Amino acid sequence: LSATSSTQSPPPGTASSLHWIRRNTCKKVKCPVLAINGEKDTQVLAEKNLGAIKSALDKGRNYRYETKTYPGLNHLFQECETGRADEYGKIEQTLSLDVLSDITFWIRKQLNN
Repeated sequence: LSATSSTQSPPPGTASSLHWIRRNTCKKVKCPVLAINGEKDTQVLAEKNLGAIKSALDKGRNYRYETKTYPGLNHLFQECETGRADEYGKIEQTLSLDVLSDITFWIRKQLNN
């Protein structure tokens, strides 16, 4: 892979692409943001991801955001044992009702502002 500057996007699918998006794109977002992660997400680590999103939004002076980590949920917001991708097909739950409820509440709150 060739090195990229902070103003160029990295090649799609590279490990640095998510980092680049958080650092360069999130700071340009001016609308309300709900950023959520599953605590057991092994693909996108919750603390690192949400921290980077908060930092980028703050740098862009967008303070209209909420973040939340859901205990016991994986990358697909399902209740799980390990959070690993090989577990996805064994889980019958489509999406945690807590996540769905929180997203619904957040959208309604934005519509009332």
